[in-house]
Amino acid sequence: MFNKIKTITGIIFLGTFLCAASAGASISLLSTFRLSEDPADKPIPAWSGGALVMIEGFGSQIPSIDIFDNTGARTSSTPVVIPGASFVDLSAAVHGTDGMIAACGTALDNQGRRASFIFVSAPGKPVQLVRTGQYTPYQIALASDGTLWTAGIDALDRRPANSQDPASVISPYLSSSVLRHFDPRGNPLGGAVAQSTIQSFANLFGLHNQLVASGNLIAWYCPAEGRYVQIATHGTIADISGIAPPTVEASISGLAITPNGSVYLTGGNGSPAVSTLYSLNKTTKIWDVLQQGRSYMRLYGTQGANLVSGTGDRFVIQFLGLTE
Repeated sequence: MFNKIKTITGIIFLGTFLCAASAGASISLLSTFRLSEDPADKPIPAWSGGALVMIEGFGSQIPSIDIFDNTGARTSSTPVVIPGASFVDLSAAVHGTDGMIAACGTALDNQGRRASFIFVSAPGKPVQLVRTGQYTPYQIALASDGTLWTAGIDALDRRPANSQDPASVISPYLSSSVLRHFDPRGNPLGGAVAQSTIQSFANLFGLHNQLVASGNLIAWYCPAEGRYVQIATHGTIADISGIAPPTVEASISGLAITPNGSVYLTGGNGSPAVSTLYSLNKTTKIWDVLQQGRSYMRLYGTQGANLVSGTGDRFVIQFLGLTE
């Protein structure tokens, strides 16, 4: 168990010295496939390591992480067993090209005691279950070097008895990192984004916060903070504030980053039949509209330089080529 984590050494801040996606980018449909199982009423899937990752049995005693290939067939199902737990809430899961599966979440026992964890299952190796102490990870991403990143919050379970301030739950952990870095077995390596730099700790609980990876890049976007952080395997590249969400936070359905650092987001406009695909211009801090319609329902991730997204038919997944 660990409560605090050392800051990554050698972090390099390069401000906004990044390539921004062009609003004139063209999109082409490369291919589609149809899922063999219904993704409805489950956490939004993620495309990771060349496969679609879905959480089955969300909020049950023993949920599973199901992997689907690019034909839509389920290729594996990994149960997540937490000893002594009566309820397991898996918040996110990822898959590696080597078959590794990792997830983060929270478990409760029959007495209501709570424990947050990272679960790692790799072929031919024992399952690793890492207790993360007071730190609760809500999102997880897998970098190309096999290391894991999570986004979450380090906080007390409840306010101190002598305090009426809701923020007192994070007061002991202001130096703790929102983003945590772990090796492939779940051992802590470091972190980024001190909790003391967050405008409101409640924003870290946001269901629409996004943490994604592509190649050696990790991207975290917190819409309520208007904050975008991009990390490479050698350290932090950019930490940009003032990037307001392009639509209401509740309608944001996905974020993706390509290996060259272009960032895309999907979100609704109040109509269940319409979704918009945006690209982030990091210089102007504006989400530029690329496409709009039912064909761009929620981003699941990237496959190389291509986007992977849902469609108007929830069973159909599509690969989209980008030309900037």
